[in-house]
Amino acid sequence: MKNKAQHELVNTGLGLACTGLGGLFALFPGFMNRAGGFNVEKGPGGTALLRLLGMRDVAFGLGLLLNRTDRKKVSLWLNLLALIAGSDILVLGLALPRSKSKFSILLGIITSLTVVIFALANNRQE
Repeated sequence: MKNKAQHELVNTGLGLACTGLGGLFALFPGFMNRAGGFNVEKGPGGTALLRLLGMRDVAFGLGLLLNRTDRKKVSLWLNLLALIAGSDILVLGLALPRSKSKFSILLGIITSLTVVIFALANNRQE
């Protein structure tokens, strides 16, 4: 069983990772589109979609960081984070057949699955 400091460390790591990755998507959607192999169409619609996904991740990261010491609040944020990371797995799985970079999509699926596992495991121990 982990102690409170270890829980807070995992929550902080998840929060920083979400905030950082979301910030990259919000600030550099074109680069992240290419790097991630998403093949989102160029233009205002595709750019807006990637920016919104980035802002979503920044919001969840900040939610975790700001509430990492409150057991009830962090439990909600961890459950929500697991839910959105799970939905990302579904979306990436649907994008896999048409992607030019299958490796990047698979890496995204593995990363999202890791987030789900960490969020649920840390929430279970709270």
